[in-house]
Amino acid sequence: MEVSIGFIKQGDTYLLQRRPNLSTVGAAGLIGSFGGGIEVGESPIEAVCRELSEETSLKPLPEDFSHLGVVRVTAYKQGEPMDITAEVFMLELDPEVPMTALEGELERMTRQQADERVDELTPATRKAFEMFL
Repeated sequence: MEVSIGFIKQGDTYLLQRRPNLSTVGAAGLIGSFGGGIEVGESPIEAVCRELSEETSLKPLPEDFSHLGVVRVTAYKQGEPMDITAEVFMLELDPEVPMTALEGELERMTRQQADERVDELTPATRKAFEMFL
């Protein structure tokens, strides 16, 4: 499965999403960056813009992001393993800009807190923190 994920950084804090704890949701109950599947005919940057618009109060444009790279992980949905290739992007958000999560619950954490809570992170988010952040 190919996905795009967007890390939102506000000062020294990352704005993340605690995923709903539903069996139909991949990485249910874990904390991850905002994002999701890349639709047919959509580029990875278009996908991350769409996903952040759907999942947050933000309406980002492609030029608002920097591309960090790609991570490959195995995640689980309904107990079944799935190979995930994730394009990873970063959005630096001014501290004065308010943001809310429209899906899941907003989680704020520093890089150090992410290290301390690594077992709560989705596989792609964990890998992106290790490789890029």
